[in-house]
Amino acid sequence: QNQVSLFDLSPNLSGEKLKLRLASAKASRSEKLAWEKELLGLFVTSHPWKEVADRFKDHVVSIEALASQKLESFVRVGGVLGEISVITTRKGEEMAFVQLSDGRASIELIVFPKTYPDVRPFLQDGFVCLISARLSQRDGEDRKLIVNSMIPVRDESVDQVLRMLGDGVWTSSAASPGESSGAPAQKPTLTLSLRGRPE
Repeated sequence: QNQVSLFDLSPNLSGEKLKLRLASAKASRSEKLAWEKELLGLFVTSHPWKEVADRFKDHVVSIEALASQKLESFVRVGGVLGEISVITTRKGEEMAFVQLSDGRASIELIVFPKTYPDVRPFLQDGFVCLISARLSQRDGEDRKLIVNSMIPVRDESVDQVLRMLGDGVWTSSAASPGESSGAPAQKPTLTLSLRGRPE
């Protein structure tokens, strides 16, 4: 009593038939995995980093291998961004804490205000990235990575990023995010220099 449904408000709707059209373009592997993570909360069929990990093995270390790396050294790792927490400092500057996973292990990334504007376009859950960072650890805490720079890796940019790394270049302009990755439409061109050398 005194309850109405949507169909009561518009009786014509109840007689309508729903028609679905197939998408004109096929979804990419990364889009399908992103949908899987969004709907289920985890990757079931595959982990996005595992799909490309072998191709980047000469350019990055695994997250597990960071346990044996020297503290305060500069390292390069790859993986998928997970939980992202953006905060505002007392000075009113934004910074972020991000989880990075490679399908076997995970580590927290810290993006300080100086670096945050450069990597902000890439900070999205499920984004596959290469990270240049300094390995840090406070007493009684797990190791963390202080992010220096980031290169997004999309399905269509893997070969381009590999060529760039093979030439000894580290820049995000070769793999700027686009509409297909779910990233903002702008395409920043950044040239980032690595402070220090990975060991």
